[in-house]
Formats: sequence, structure tokens, C-alpha cells
Amino acid sequence: MSTAMMEKIRSKYDGADEFSFLTNHAFVLIQIARSPRATLREIARKTNVTERTVYKIVRDLEAAGYIVKHRDGRRNSYSLNENALLGHQLTGELTVAQLADALGALALGPRRSSASEDGSAAS
Repeated sequence: MSTAMMEKIRSKYDGADEFSFLTNHAFVLIQIARSPRATLREIARKTNVTERTVYKIVRDLEAAGYIVKHRDGRRNSYSLNENALLGHQLTGELTVAQLADALGALALGPRRSSASEDGSAAS
């Protein structure tokens, strides 16, 4: 890529939030995969977007069939529809679970066990 092209890209994003190839939808999906019992507020805090934006993204992901909402008393929890295909010709047979695992490992480090997510100590 030419220097002029790189400067044009940099100037476009000067003063804006940091550019990322991953969308907020991807970050929310990763966070749900890592912590299914997290509240929307907790997901918002972890992904650095507003709670209202997380709510809209969760609705989008649910409507697209990528996640499933579960009612736990007064709280909602979410899980990946692990067998859902991404549905794009470039991703082929890649599932939502495979994408979340790959992106989660790259973007947020190794996935913690479910015991550590619940706050219990692993021995």
C-alpha cells in the first residue's frame, strides 16, 4: 500500500475512536461466548460500548440466530447457537462457535473455564 494511501486512511480516523477490523457485533459475540451469564451492563463495560448499543446488538444477534436468550429468574443469559453458519460465501462452513473461539483467542486472550466465570476457584 502506498504511503499516500496510508496517510489518507490515518487522516480519516484522526480524532476518531481507534479503528478496528472487528465490529461491535463481533466484540459482543465474543463476550457472550466468554461469559454467558453477564448482564448487558457488564457486556457494555467489557466491550466499551453503551448499554443501549449492546441491547440492540444482542437483539440483532438473536434475530439472526447466532445467539439464544434464556430467562434465569429476573435475569437473561445468552448462549451461542454453536451450529449456526455465518452465512457468507467467504466464510464457507464456518460456524458462530468457531468464529467466537478464534476471535476470542486473538482479541481477548485464552477463554477461562466456566468455573472461573462463576467466581468459584478452580483447584
